[in-house]
Amino acid sequence: MIGRFAAFVVLVLGLLPIANWIPGGHAAPWYADRIDAWSSGGAIVLGIAVIARILLRGRPGLWPAGAWGTAARQWHRADWAADYWGPADQFISATTGHEIDLVTFDAAWMAAQLRRVLIDHAPSLGYTTALWHTVRVSRPLADPAGWFAGLQALAAADYPEPLRRAIVAYNRPVLGDMLTSYRAQLAKALDRGDLVSVNHRLAALLASLFDIVFAVNRVPHPGEKRILAHLAARCPSRPEGLADDVAALLAAGGTAAPATLAHLDRLLGRLAVWLAAEGF
Repeated sequence: MIGRFAAFVVLVLGLLPIANWIPGGHAAPWYADRIDAWSSGGAIVLGIAVIARILLRGRPGLWPAGAWGTAARQWHRADWAADYWGPADQFISATTGHEIDLVTFDAAWMAAQLRRVLIDHAPSLGYTTALWHTVRVSRPLADPAGWFAGLQALAAADYPEPLRRAIVAYNRPVLGDMLTSYRAQLAKALDRGDLVSVNHRLAALLASLFDIVFAVNRVPHPGEKRILAHLAARCPSRPEGLADDVAALLAAGGTAAPATLAHLDRLLGRLAVWLAAEGF
């Protein structure tokens, strides 16, 4: 009992603001605010803990014995607050082995993204309609206020023709028509023998090219995974030899081979012929 009490005292003292352990620290101009926040915050936490203890003691069914252990055993591995690409948690179920990626979007932000493409018809460099696709195919687990149902009703709209043409007009010049186009950047990277830059520019170029193909077919962009398979399954109209040309381009670009630009020019040439046939 004495050991536990001593450990508790050390823990409490350790949580005090660091000014307590620095000679003259109490005279720091910020000390009063820090100690006040620490005191009030600690009191709130302690009060919540006491109330929770009283409630749980009277109602053991709310948190049965061993519940913490049961909850912990549900996850084989977990990365909580892995917010590198936005608010997210990832974990692997110890029961099923399934990896779960829980990503959080701000509701107002998501609604604004849909309005941006479906109402404002604003294009992006690649992936213009990917979030529209996300909302459209999502399956709500709970929507008590009906907010998401309203968003999905907006997402069910037909592909706007002004958006379709805006995506082509915005993404086409950066492929090869401008002084600073992806093709021009790629040529310089190849001259430098810069493998990393070649990979970076090819990825950006293909993002714009695929955005164009999905838009012409009036298909919301399904995202970055399995793009060629999605194109084959969902886009009946495509440039001639698209999949083969992309594969050849990536194979050559992966080693900065001299044939990289020849493969790219064939891909862009076939894209131009196809766009003309589609009325662009």
